[in-house]
Order: sequence, then C-alpha cells, then structure tokens
Amino acid sequence: MGTLWQDIRFGLRMLRRSPGFTAVAVVSLALAIGANTAIFGVINSMLLKSLPVPDPGELACVNWTGHDVQMNVRTSGSTETLPTGQTHSNAFSYGMVQQFRDHVAHDSGIDLMAMSLLPSLSVVAQQSARTGDGLMVSGNFFSGFKVQPLFGRTFTWDDDRSGADPVTVLSYRGWQKHCGGNPDVLGQTVMINRYSFTIVGVLDRNFQGVVGHSLTDLYVPMSAQPRLRPEIPLDAGDIWATQIMARLAPGVNRQHMQAGLSVLFSHVAQPHMQNPEVQPPHVVLEDGRRGWAQAYARHTRPLFILMGIVAMVLLVACINLAGLLLARGAARQHELAVRSAIGANCWHHLRQSLTESVVLVMAGAGLGTLLATWGKSVLVRLLLPPNMPLDIGSDMRVLAFTLGLSALSVMAFGLIPGLRAMYVDPMASLKERLSLGTPHLRLGRLLVTAQVALCLLLLVGAALFSRTLINLRRIETGFNVDNLLTFRVDASQGDYQGARLTDFYEQLRRSIEALPGVQHVAYSNMQLLNRWRNETMMMVPGTSGQHHILRLNVSDSFLSTMGIPLVAGRNFGPEDQPDSAKVILVNQTLVQKVFPEEDPIGRSVIINRQDYRIVGICGDTKYYDLKVPVEPTVLFADCQHAGGGRAVYYQVRTAMDPLGTVPAARRIVGELDPMIPVAEVKTQALQLNESIAQERLFATLGSALAGLAVLLACIGLYGLLAYNVTRRTSEVGIRMALGATPARVAWPIVREAMLLAVLGIAIGMPAVLALARVMQSLIYGVEPRDPISIALAVGALLVVAVVAASLPARRAAKVDPMVALRYE
Repeated sequence: MGTLWQDIRFGLRMLRRSPGFTAVAVVSLALAIGANTAIFGVINSMLLKSLPVPDPGELACVNWTGHDVQMNVRTSGSTETLPTGQTHSNAFSYGMVQQFRDHVAHDSGIDLMAMSLLPSLSVVAQQSARTGDGLMVSGNFFSGFKVQPLFGRTFTWDDDRSGADPVTVLSYRGWQKHCGGNPDVLGQTVMINRYSFTIVGVLDRNFQGVVGHSLTDLYVPMSAQPRLRPEIPLDAGDIWATQIMARLAPGVNRQHMQAGLSVLFSHVAQPHMQNPEVQPPHVVLEDGRRGWAQAYARHTRPLFILMGIVAMVLLVACINLAGLLLARGAARQHELAVRSAIGANCWHHLRQSLTESVVLVMAGAGLGTLLATWGKSVLVRLLLPPNMPLDIGSDMRVLAFTLGLSALSVMAFGLIPGLRAMYVDPMASLKERLSLGTPHLRLGRLLVTAQVALCLLLLVGAALFSRTLINLRRIETGFNVDNLLTFRVDASQGDYQGARLTDFYEQLRRSIEALPGVQHVAYSNMQLLNRWRNETMMMVPGTSGQHHILRLNVSDSFLSTMGIPLVAGRNFGPEDQPDSAKVILVNQTLVQKVFPEEDPIGRSVIINRQDYRIVGICGDTKYYDLKVPVEPTVLFADCQHAGGGRAVYYQVRTAMDPLGTVPAARRIVGELDPMIPVAEVKTQALQLNESIAQERLFATLGSALAGLAVLLACIGLYGLLAYNVTRRTSEVGIRMALGATPARVAWPIVREAMLLAVLGIAIGMPAVLALARVMQSLIYGVEPRDPISIALAVGALLVVAVVAASLPARRAAKVDPMVALRYE
C-alpha cells in the first residue's frame, strides 16, 4: 500500500511539472467522459430505471396484441399498428377491468390497478385558475403500487364507489403548482372542471406517476368520471380508455394468468371486431417495473445516435493521450534508464505509468461527472416535452458506467505507453538522451492516422446535421411567424356548449383584438407546427376513391391574422352560420391533386358523410411539420362546428413584443370567466424553434463534439511533429550547415502532416460512405453522401494538418546550425 501511495505522489509531482499536458488531458477526458455519462444517464432514466416504489419487479403492464385486427371502438391510450399489421395496445374498456378482477378474485396475490388519463383539466385553487393533467384511478391504485403519501391519505375502495364524496390526492408537483406548497391544504377544496373536490392527501416528490408521457398534477377516483369525463361513461363497451397494471405476488404463475385473461378478453373483444374472421387479439403481460416506459421509445433513438458520437470523441481523446504519453515517455527515457540502473524493474515502470494514467482519468472523470449533471438537464429539456416526467438522478448503474468507462479509458491510452516504458534499454538511453526510435514513430503515426479517420466521420456528420438545420430554417411555412402570440383556452368544461361556446370564443377574440398594439386575433382547433395531425377522408361526388386530407377548424379572421393569402373565391363570413350551408376553404395542393383541370369554387365534396361546398382557395401552409411536404388541407368554419369538448388555440398578431400582451389577455379571460385558465402561452417563433429542437441539438452538439475531436487530433499531430523535430535537431543543423534553405527544411515536416492527414482521410472515407443508411432518416434537404459536406470535412482536416505542422516547421526552419550540432 505504501508503494502505491508513493507512486501516486510521484505521478502527481510529474503531472504538476507539465501543466499544459495535464490540463489538456484532464479537460479532454472530462468533456468526453462527461458527455458519455450524461447521455447514458438519460437513457438509463428512460429505459432502465425502475419506478420509485417498493418491489417494482412484481409489477406488470397488461396489454393486448393482435394481427390484422380492426376494432370498432374509440381508444384513449397507447395503440400502435406496425407495418406488419401487428397491433399493440394498452387500452381497455372499464367493463373489461371489472371482468378481469372477477376472473382473478380467487387469487389474493393479484392486484389489478386501473387508470385513465385526464389531460388539460381546469384547476382552480387559491383563487387562481391553471391547467393541470390528472389521472383517474381505481380505489386500490396507491395500495397496489405501495405508495405512501407525504401527508394525509390516499384512496380506498370507499372513495371509488358511486355516490362517494369527491376527493383528490395531489402529486408533489401539483401541490407546489396549484397550492404553492401550503402545508394546510388537507380538507381544502379545489375546483376541477367547475366541480368541487376535497384534498385528502399529498404524495412524495419521488413518485411522479406511472404514465411516462404525462406529469400528473392530481389523482381522482374512477367514481369522478360522470363529473370529469361525461363523454366517456365507464359502462360503455365501445370506449376503451382505461389502462391496467398488475402487482403479482411471488409465486403467481404469469403464464397461467395471461392465458386466462386472453380467453376472457378474446370473448369480450369479438363483438367489436370489424373483421371477426381473423384470429382475435390476446392479452400479454409485460415488465411493469418502469411503468409505461414505451412512451419514451420515440425519444431514445436520438440519444443512441449521440451516444455513438460521444463514444467516438472519447476514442479520439484516448488515442490523442496515448500519443502524447508515448512521446512524453520517450522524453523520459533517460530518467527511466537511470531508475533502472539503480534497481527499478520493468514492472515498476509499468505500474508508475499506469498510475499516472489513473490519476488523469480520476481527475477527468470527477470533472466529467459534474459536467454530466448539467448535461442531463440540457438533454432532457431539448429532447422531451415539458410535461413528460423524467427522474435524471444518478444511481448505481450510472456510477458503474462511469467507473467502467474510466477503466476502459485507462486501458485505451495508458497501456501502450506503459508497455513501452517496460522495455527501456538503460545503456542505450544513457548514451542517447533523446531518441524516439522508429517503432515509436510508427506507432505515433498510426495513432494520428486513426484520429484523423474518426474526425472525418464526426465532421461529415456535423456538416450534414448543420446543413439540415439550415435547410429547415429556410423553409417557407406559408404564414408569418413574427410578432405572433399563441395560447390555449378551453371553455368547454362546464356550462359552455354549442352556440354559447362559440359566442364565448368570439367575445374573447374581439376583446383581445381591442387591446392597444394588437392588429389581428384568430383561433383554431390546433396549435400550428406541433406535429399533431388531424386527418380525415374526402370524397368528390361523381368520382371514385377517397382522398386523405388534413383538417383544421378556424375562425373567419384566421387567414388575415396568419398572413395566409386568399388565392381565389371568398373567405368565411357572417353569412356562414351553424344552420346555413356548410362551407370550406381548400389549399392549392388539394386543388392540384383533386381538381387539376377545373375550378373547384362552388364544387361540393363529402367529408364525414356531410356535404360541403368549396367557397375559397388559400395559399399552401405547413400546419403540421416542417419536414413534411404540404399536404391537401381543408379549413372548416369553426362557427359551423360548435360541438362540445373543444379547446381552441388563439393567434394574436401584434405590432410589438407579443409576450407583452399576455397579462392583458389573462386579465380579459379572468373577467369573462375566472374558472377558465390560459395555457401553453408562447410565441409562434418559439413553437417553430421547438419543432426543430432535435435537429438543432444534433447540429449544435455534433459540431461542438466534432470541433473538440479535431482540436485533439491537431494537438496529437502537433505533438508528434514537434517531438520529431526535436529528435532530429542535429540532422536539421547539419542540413542547414550544408546550405539547405529554411523552406527545404520545413517542407518535409508539412509534407509528413499532409500525408498522415490524407492517409487518415482515405481510411475514414469508406466508413463515411457506410454511414449513409444511418443518417438517412436524421437529415433533411441533403443527401447522406453529400459531396459538399464531405469536401468541407476533408478541407477542414487538411487545413488542420497544415496548422499543426506550421509551428514545428517554423521551429525547424529557424534552427541555428552551431547550436544544433552541440547535440552530437
């Protein structure tokens, strides 16, 4: 143990003597290890970390699956149909839950917990109206998950019976958001969608729910359904809006339970199948220790791409340090020879070399862990929606990953210099104090070549990501995003229905439009550029076939507010009322596809079994996704679709900073009805930026990491060339004494740098071409084998090679022959 501490103290002294080298090594390792740890930490939180509940291994998600199954039901939950025809869903009717419970009632080791989402509730607490997400749960929900409240109590079966007093349990987030963290909330009432509920408990902050795609503010029993979700009655067999999780005690036979539930489910689902001739769907029990973790699945692919990028950066850093340590070890050959002469053996040299590498990695990993804490927060903010919960705290898995990565780093850059240090010839080294030797030079050149090849991959990827971001920012949306405020208002929860709901929205629109600095105000049933699609089918009488269209309900001021041109016909007007003929506007793409050789104005079409007359043609606009080409789109007059259960998004065009209008807009809504919250407030420009957040992340982080890798490669190439010049000082002096010009002395050094760069580029080019398949789905408006991006990357590496060679070449050109010959 004493020898180890002696080696550590000696290693620290040696590193302090080379502060430049030590700083480069620690910072490069910190950035590389920190980036890897941050990304793995987020992946761990998304896919690997269990729910913070006792015995999470006992939990199971109850899902169903079937092939080519077409169900004639309304679903609310996660339902996915793959291109193969396989459907996977977690949506059941509440009646099925009751039948499942009856089926397993004989087994006390099985607990079935039911839940149903309650998104965008109107929550009024402490005289303040806000929007909140809720979860409607069965009476055994919290006992099944073994969740204890921070204070108060949770639900029992008595709370879940018909006619029970309306009660709610707040999550820690909901307690802070709606009640300001007031510790005296127990027994107080909160208005949820205009109904009074009594607060009976507050949950611990560690329990953020089991539904991965939503932060839950509050929980209510299933008995609250008639108040909060009257449109989805619990006894409706054709409405599947309930999710089920099970806690299975040790010893419960999962296969037997799954088989029994499958038989029951197939029997219940059969009447709702549009194609009963196919094999009915069946129940599957899946690992539930992470809750509904599949909600994160679509967000993980970017992380794996970034993981590959930062892994290459770490490899570049390790290769760079290996080269620097190799040169540093060669410079210390005389020292090692002296130590060998006085009794140190080869194993002592290896141990000392590895100890210095371990000290560097420990310092880099410590600093990298701090950077990873910040990096995880940034990644979550850029990748996930604001309402998607994710516990990014580190656990033993992340710690083990960091330690393992550190150990691999030591092996990657410390082992080769350590092995070289073992084979020092004391006699030769004492005769020649500076000798890198041909084997060392070959290994150093090999390491530099590998760095250049990896840098080529990173630079091409960064160029493709950057060009994608540039292309997306150049896309014409079809409407003006400047000075445009958007926010969501939902007045449909309560007494506002039908024409009264439309009147409220219109009154609010006129009141906001009267504010100073406001030019136009409109509203629609969809937030633009949020990648949410509202599709339906359209038929043209007298023709065969149907046409897929996007649909959007808008006010008559929508086109003028958004700056969308009216190409032909007329806009919606006062004559378009709920009891008048139904009219629509269509975009130019629809006209080109459906009416390529005729004027569509006045033509009738059928949409959802309703006749509509086309009265106008508007300009093409990207309502859904910047990456998707403009699709056939139909605009409906909102006043002619005044059904219940509809929230709207307001668009406010101002002559100033649009956010300055927010307080006045909130005040107006509060004056009209204090029970209605204003939610999702943002500028349209911010929404546009959020729609390309992933591409911006790839471009920014990819460019930064590629720049770091190139800088490390430049340092490695510079170190090799500089040491080579130092080793050949006497040769340079002789050539200068014999009449060689500075240019002839400097050229071989520059040539060697260029040759190493070209060799690395040649090695990396096949990998660049093979990268095309991976990059295809991540880029836009540019080919994965884009010659401009490749040329830019190659040019950058050649420039770096020249820059790295310039200082050693200049030093060689200024060698004084008399001074150089003293080395002999």
